[in-house]
Amino acid sequence: MLEQAILPKKGRLTLKEKEVEGSEEFISMKRRHSAVESAINALENHGLNMCPDHGIFGVQALCCAGGAGKEYPEPG
Repeated sequence: MLEQAILPKKGRLTLKEKEVEGSEEFISMKRRHSAVESAINALENHGLNMCPDHGIFGVQALCCAGGAGKEYPEPG
């Protein structure tokens, strides 16, 4: 679990909020969040926004169709 929210607040910031959002930890975590969002977007653009293998029957159908041998791009 995270101890604090990483998304920046919209609108005018109080002095305390400026201090929190200006800290090195907040900035580095905000950059990590952007990297995760970018990786998710890249996977969705490569057609991985749908998961056809829900449940045991979906996994078996995917393996039988040869989908398990498909080369998926690595996130990151």
